[in-house]
Amino acid sequence: RLDGRTKSPTSLESWATVLTGQRPPRHGLRSMYPSRDEVRAVEQNADTLPRVLARGGYRTFVSSDWVGNCFDLVDFGFAARDVGPVQNFEALLLE
Repeated sequence: RLDGRTKSPTSLESWATVLTGQRPPRHGLRSMYPSRDEVRAVEQNADTLPRVLARGGYRTFVSSDWVGNCFDLVDFGFAARDVGPVQNFEALLLE
């Protein structure tokens, strides 16, 4: 059971916690800059909320500004995405 408090100070790990129902030590994302292996482990999790909803016949969509850029880093299973650019030097110059 999650208690509603943020489990990590950055968006990527927090979204992974919300969408998997697991804390960072369990889902494996512990920083804003995950390794390919960490990303792959989350992407292979069949029980992310968007994937569970899809199995139930729902079509999922995520939309966000720059704080949702983590959805381009990790595929949580949303059918469609409309999110801001991944935070990098080029993205910061656009702001």
